[in-house]
Amino acid sequence: MGFLSFLKRESPEIKVVLDIGTKAIKGLVLEEKKDKVFLRGMAKEYYDEYRPFFTLFFEKEILKTAFLSVISQLEKNIKGERVSLILNLGPTFSICKIKWISQKREKPRISISQKEKKEILKKIEEKAKKEILREFSFKRGILAKDLQILDFKILEEKIDGYLVPDIQGYKGERIEVKVFLIFGLRDYLNFFVSPSFISNQIKSKRLIISCQINGLLYFLSRFKLEGFFLDVGGKITQILKAKNGKLKEVAEISVGGEDFSKEIVENLGISEKDARILKERYSERKISEDCRQRIKEFLEIPLKNWLNEIKEVLKESNKEVSKIFLFGGGSLLPEIKESLENENFEVDFLKIPDFNLPCQFLPCILSYYGTKSF
Repeated sequence: MGFLSFLKRESPEIKVVLDIGTKAIKGLVLEEKKDKVFLRGMAKEYYDEYRPFFTLFFEKEILKTAFLSVISQLEKNIKGERVSLILNLGPTFSICKIKWISQKREKPRISISQKEKKEILKKIEEKAKKEILREFSFKRGILAKDLQILDFKILEEKIDGYLVPDIQGYKGERIEVKVFLIFGLRDYLNFFVSPSFISNQIKSKRLIISCQINGLLYFLSRFKLEGFFLDVGGKITQILKAKNGKLKEVAEISVGGEDFSKEIVENLGISEKDARILKERYSERKISEDCRQRIKEFLEIPLKNWLNEIKEVLKESNKEVSKIFLFGGGSLLPEIKESLENENFEVDFLKIPDFNLPCQFLPCILSYYGTKSF
């Protein structure tokens, strides 16, 4: 039996990663075999492909149609196998917040035991979730009951103002913990995470909700990266600051690739879909120079607005690091990189080892690595 078991071929683990973005749904089929990951296939579907035909449908119907189209494109790479499905909800559907939470001890002269540490961290977690959701609800006008927590992590710990690797074993009165919370809109989560909906579309043996920031945390800890990481999405640009391999800040601005497309739509009087295609050809330098110069003029105002908001965020974060890593579909616009370089930043596109993928698919890969333990 043991000899036959030795000869038995090991079945590869197939994982399908779907990124629900603001402008499109992207998907990858990954094969895990002998501690290595191979890319089987990829697909993407833009929402603007359906808007002209589904004008009376709700937004969720458009999302659903795009979702089904991506699954259909990936099926030839799945070959009827049961897969693990990893679902990444982009910045529009998942919100990330970092906050310092403090807790006062009654007996500061006694070293913190393992039991007390668990009690302190439990209180801090409860307080963090309550405060962050309340603040977000007040700011956005969304009821706290309509939000669902996806992930919670502790990033750093302090005792009486001093950073410590672990509060256990230390003495002190004031405990401060930097927490990282990911949450989303319950309505969207219930729609995409519905077991009946998923099982009707794809033979999945398990469903994992992930977030690209968790994947970034994985690479930060593994390679000790530092800098600003800018995910230029359709409606939102997310800014993450890392120092010495640790995530320090998370911010976002409500400007993205859609703002650049709108300028083309308004100036040329074309559809969203045609504007997107033209912008892609412009980014790839596949149009005449005269046409490129004209489009470049259209983009000057939204680019200036985007850059000013980015600079304001970077200014508020003390500008301790000078390197910027770009990813996300909107980052392909040449002026994005050029404008940042003109501000004396060292700019590069984020690259994932062993994967040579377009920027639009990096959230999928980051989401995949976000499921790894680290």
